[in-house]
Amino acid sequence: MGFGSGGVIVGSTAAALQASIGNVAAGSLFATVTSVGMAGVGLSTVVATGGVGAVVGGVVYAAKKWYE
Repeated sequence: MGFGSGGVIVGSTAAALQASIGNVAAGSLFATVTSVGMAGVGLSTVVATGGVGAVVGGVVYAAKKWYE
């Protein structure tokens, strides 16, 4: 993808995307993914964390609907 420990990797898909964005706003999705890559967190960890969050959100939603 192109996000490494030093930031966006030259010549990568991420570099092309950044070039098309221009000035990346702090807090944007691109900035967040860059930070995650620099922290050394792999994509599988990010996907797993998102999956767990989705399951927890679904359970909370279902419980709320059940008790309404």
